[in-house]
Amino acid sequence: MMTVKLTLTDIALLSLLRQGGANGYVDIEHVAVDASMLAPSDFRLRHYPDHPDVDAVRRALARRPDIVLTGDGGRTRMLTPQGLADARRAEVAMNGPEARGGTARRSAPASVQRLLRHAARRRWSDLGIAGLDREDIFDLLLGAPGDSVEHLRQRAQRARTQAIEWGHEDLAQMLSEIENVLDQLFAREGL
Repeated sequence: MMTVKLTLTDIALLSLLRQGGANGYVDIEHVAVDASMLAPSDFRLRHYPDHPDVDAVRRALARRPDIVLTGDGGRTRMLTPQGLADARRAEVAMNGPEARGGTARRSAPASVQRLLRHAARRRWSDLGIAGLDREDIFDLLLGAPGDSVEHLRQRAQRARTQAIEWGHEDLAQMLSEIENVLDQLFAREGL
């Protein structure tokens, strides 16, 4: 059997996934506790080995800013679509090819169900991204007046991560297309 060496970032991503980071923001302390159980020598304090090292988790996740979203003043993290893919690879490397979270057996969260029922999703299915306007995107992403394009992009990434986690690839594709046109759409409409 071949042994795969996981990086510190892989372990931190896997811990974030195990703590629910594909479906919402998770407090970094919960991630640190899980990571310290998976790799005690890497994610525990040197002088207090019974305590998880939150800073080690922060450093591991900060190495790749494309893999996590940060919330609540830096206290919480959530996986991006790329982070979810990397966490799943780490999960398989650690537990074997049959490893997979059990989300497919439960129903998708209300946030995903809302997007699946949204009228803009039906328009996107019929007309593509050109069928959506600024108001559709604001409504889909629960945008508020004054939201920046970056804030909307983070909301789209969060929703796309959830869509991927729950097996709704068409919804994930729509959200990816929305992320790609945000700058153009809001520059053209003067945001």
